[in-house]
This record gives sequence, structure tokens and C-alpha cells, in this order.
Amino acid sequence: MQFLQSADNFLLRKQVQKIIKTLKAQDEFEVFEFSLIEDSIASIYEEIVTYSLFGGKKIVVINDCWFVNESKVKLHKDFDLKLIEKILNNQNLDVEIILTLNSDKFSKKLKIAKLTETKADVMLIQVPNIIQKNKLP
Repeated sequence: MQFLQSADNFLLRKQVQKIIKTLKAQDEFEVFEFSLIEDSIASIYEEIVTYSLFGGKKIVVINDCWFVNESKVKLHKDFDLKLIEKILNNQNLDVEIILTLNSDKFSKKLKIAKLTETKADVMLIQVPNIIQKNKLP
């Protein structure tokens, strides 16, 4: 399980695509993409716990994971932290979960953020500064 966050949405999408490409090179995967703002948390959880129709592996990308910081973003009406905890504690090895957040803020106070930090590989993708941009080819 991976948690990717960046203030730059383009860099975030590129990193997700890179991870998916790497995983697909190793095995056959179906890719599902969800948003915690637009999609029901119950349907996301159901997709994670159900087996694929053809018995293959799945990659589930969950965008807009605003539950790890203290911003007041309106998530889907049925959002439930208990289902997020179940997703984080998922033991199904046939499902790769990638959580993303288009923000560089990660709370150290919230219980769910601490659980996310222990269960997932948290990666902060830094936005390059002007000096780093000038060094690019």
C-alpha cells in the first residue's frame, strides 16, 4: 500500500502512472480509480474486498484522501473513517492500493493519519524549485 502526496497534481499523476506501469510489468492487473469526493466509500471498499471476475489482481487508486490532514474538504456524503481503517488494514494480497492527496500537508495529530503512516509507504513528492527546474535538460 502506498500513500502519495504532492502540492503539484501533475507530478502526483505522473508518479501514480509510474507505479502502475511498474506493477503491470510484473503481473497482469486491472486498474480501478476512485475519488473520495465523488465516489461512495462503500463502493470503493466493495471493489477492494471482492475478487476479480477473471481471478486477476487489482490496482485500486483512491484520490482525494483529505482525511489525513485537518483541511475541511467536503468528501462524499457517505464517507466513513471506519471503512478507511478497514481499507488500511486490508490483507488481500491480490489488491494493490494507492492513496493520493493533492496537498503537501500531513497531520501528525489525527489518529487516522498515524494509522496511514504505519500501514502505507508515505511518499511526499516535492515540487522542484526554480534552481532545480533550470538544471533539467
